[in-house]
This record gives sequence, structure tokens and C-alpha cells, in this order.
Amino acid sequence: MDKNLYIFNDIPFKADLYAIIKTCAAEEDYELVAEIAEFVDKAEKVAKPKAILRYVSITHDDNGNVTEIENTPCIDSTVLNKNLSGIYNAVAYVVTCGNELDSVDCEYDPLKEYWLDLVKLQSLGAARKYADVKIKELLSADKIAHLNPGSLPQWPISQQPSLFGYIGKVTESIGVELSSSHLMRPLKSSSGLAYPSETSYENCMICTNLKCPNRRAPFDEKMAEEYGTGNCSNNM
Repeated sequence: MDKNLYIFNDIPFKADLYAIIKTCAAEEDYELVAEIAEFVDKAEKVAKPKAILRYVSITHDDNGNVTEIENTPCIDSTVLNKNLSGIYNAVAYVVTCGNELDSVDCEYDPLKEYWLDLVKLQSLGAARKYADVKIKELLSADKIAHLNPGSLPQWPISQQPSLFGYIGKVTESIGVELSSSHLMRPLKSSSGLAYPSETSYENCMICTNLKCPNRRAPFDEKMAEEYGTGNCSNNM
């Protein structure tokens, strides 16, 4: 048994129906609300958000730069070097909405496909929230920050297979696969390294894609000058 590997296949999930109705601007259309509610209930019953975590070691050279993650050589990256300075243990993770939601029949209706996409986002959110609690426990940390391969050129999406390699058994355990272009399937999945941090850091702070719909923090010009800038892939 691998004492550093943690797999969660039964994460609790309750869809936020009101949020979906509000996003669809359907509050005043009672027939549409009833249709959305019936569909969301059907989707919620099959949803199974999942997470896989591995407690990993971080190795540095004499200059403090990260050279290995979980005893595997990694690329020289400004983002890794600056954020993991003095950090010797982190948690590599993959979280997902679960591929069970792909079985929900949308009847080739674009509107229902949109509703399903909203449920998938909420399911992924449940997996992220659950994983963060477990990660804080593993790291004995009150606050954590995340680094995501593919979110910035300084740690490109081509490093996604390496991250999966640090964890091991990702596809077998939670069903998340990598495409030939290193994108995750199901699409509503997220991967990264989480580490203890007393300061707030988001990749968005140095991303120049200011109109990104997934932006989690405002652009920080001073930080961008220090780290270097780039555009995210939205694969987070």
C-alpha cells in the first residue's frame, strides 16, 4: 500500500440549482425552471466528483532552484523556483467532475448541453474544495497555494505528463486521461501542485489574458515583471 497516495472516489456532491437557474437568467420563466430542475436532478444523481493526491518531495540545488519533484528531474521554471523556494514537500493532485456525467442524455439539445456543463463545473468545484481540505491536512498548513501546468508558459502544458507521473495511476484511479496535446479528459478536470504558503499566489496574477473567463485574481504588474508574463491555456 502506498502511504503517500490518496484516492477519493466518493466525494459528496449537491448541485446548486439556484445558481444554475440564475446563470441561465431563468428565474421568471417557471416552466423553464421546472425543466432545469428536472434535468439537474437527473445529472446530480450520476455525478461522482473525484480526486487523487500524492504527497511529494521537492529537491533543490545549491542555488535554491527546483531540480526534482518526487525524485524525478523537472524543467527549470521561474514559477516553480520562486514559489517553491524553501518548500521541500508539496501535494501533486488531479481533481475531476467525473466521467459519469458524460452519460447524461442531452437529446442533442444545446440548451441541455449547457446545463450539463454547469453541473460539471459545480462537480469539479466540489472535488477541488474537498481536495483542498485534505491537502491542508497532509501539509499541516492553514493556507495553501496552487501551481498548474499549462496555466503559464513558465510551466507549460507539455509538463502535464510529468505531473501525472509524479502521482501515478491517475487514469486507473479516477478516470482522467491525457490527450496527445496534453489536455485532460474529462475537460472539467484540474491538476497541479499545492504547497504551504502564507502569501496569496494565483497564476492569474502574471497572466496577460485579461479577458479570461476563469480569472481568479487581478493582473499584478509588479509580480509579472518579476516572474515574466504569458497567456494561460485555461486548462486549470
